[in-house]
Amino acid sequence: YNMIAVTKEKMQELEALAIKKLNIPSILLMEDAAYGFVFALMREVCDISSKKICVICGKGNNGGDGYAIARLLHFLNMDVCVFSPYDKDTLSGDAKSNCDIVKAAKIPFTDTVENFDIIVDALFGTGFHGSVTTDIKELIDSINKSGAYVASVDIPSGLSAETGQGESYVCADLCVSFGYAKCGHFIYPAKGAYKKLVISPISIPLPDESIDIITQKTFFDIPKRDKNSHKGSFGKVLAFVGSYGMAGAAILSATAVLKSGAGMVTVATEDTLIPSLSHRFPSVMTYGLKTLNGELSEDTSSLILKKATGMDSVLIGPGLGMSNGTKNAVIQLVKKLEIPTVIDADGLNILSKDISILNGINKDLILTPHIAEFSRLSSYSIDEIKKNPINLAKEFAKKYKLTLILKDAVTIIADKDERVAICPAENSGMATAGSGDVLAGVVVSLLSQGIAPFDASRLAVYIHAASGKICAKTLGEYGMTSTDILNNVPLAFMKDVDISPSIKEL
Repeated sequence: YNMIAVTKEKMQELEALAIKKLNIPSILLMEDAAYGFVFALMREVCDISSKKICVICGKGNNGGDGYAIARLLHFLNMDVCVFSPYDKDTLSGDAKSNCDIVKAAKIPFTDTVENFDIIVDALFGTGFHGSVTTDIKELIDSINKSGAYVASVDIPSGLSAETGQGESYVCADLCVSFGYAKCGHFIYPAKGAYKKLVISPISIPLPDESIDIITQKTFFDIPKRDKNSHKGSFGKVLAFVGSYGMAGAAILSATAVLKSGAGMVTVATEDTLIPSLSHRFPSVMTYGLKTLNGELSEDTSSLILKKATGMDSVLIGPGLGMSNGTKNAVIQLVKKLEIPTVIDADGLNILSKDISILNGINKDLILTPHIAEFSRLSSYSIDEIKKNPINLAKEFAKKYKLTLILKDAVTIIADKDERVAICPAENSGMATAGSGDVLAGVVVSLLSQGIAPFDASRLAVYIHAASGKICAKTLGEYGMTSTDILNNVPLAFMKDVDISPSIKEL
């Protein structure tokens, strides 16, 4: 099954459902969490029995988890003690019950977090919001400077499970989240606050809505190819791409179309580029567009609309430039095309001049902006987007009735039906010129093969990330280029590539 994430509110709803409707005692959920955490910790840390362990406990349910973890470690004959910055007499509920057991078992308390091999961070859980106090900030700083192996309970303390935001937070080697991952786990700075995330099950029901985490399991959505077929069987794409000085974008995106399984691609571009394109890439068909003084002619849009007859999908944007003739053509195509369309790069920049063009559009439409492009499209600042990418992507996709692929270190996909998917792939080598052109070509190729926009986007993002992961393993992240990513697209279709090895299920 696919890995999923939930919002903080949904997790609270599921826990309440388990307790009130299924009659599962809340302390049993705490016990599930503690067992899962201890199992994950023992699996990740070699020779744990020889380590000195400090469990830092807060005053809420996360602290209750910590007390239960300390007790389990103690009865496994581990060298464990407890530290808490809070008055233990103020605890209540399940946290108090587990603290009382720790006291009865005579598990020692300590007044320092120094000189430990392992620190378990159970200060704050998914309910944390706002900022930490000065004394807690000092404690977090001590944890981060301790040199110990740090394992966080549910989420590194000081970070929001909803937005991933926080100013002072624990940096963990291991984070064990219970039931499901939380959406904040995949937003920076939280995404960079742990080296490994493990999802441990507890006794809660399946959610009625969730966020799909794109992993190698997404690969199984790929359509099967019929052996009794011909080049027209797998989709025909028209790509309105490229301009003088930016032929590379046309080459990358159009070649990605073919390398992702489409049977045919036709590049509609300035006629001056046609000879070099045809010479370098004979598999790509071309359609020359006349220019005058560097401007596309007024009939460009009508010519492309005519050429689009019989095509299965259209790509608009990579390398187009921002000339007036190009702007006019893009606007008319967005309004008049009736087949599935992907808009990227300069196509997005042109749209951002008048986003109202998208109002009333009635076709399958996929936009693929990076953060800066999305800022121009949505009028939100880059800082606002980075702090709340999931909700802003959902809002935009729903408003304009389209599918949005918001590209960043963590890519988010949202569609008009409020479905969301996150790709948590970790690969700085993907931050290279032309990488987005390759992704746009993969998306429009899958769209032409009859895959619905949201599924085509999920699969394309996986294939793109898998291609990058193959490159990183063979070339390293420093020297990767978009051409390297492009050349590995066919391999990504053949291999089961773990694009985010730091995220696992228990």
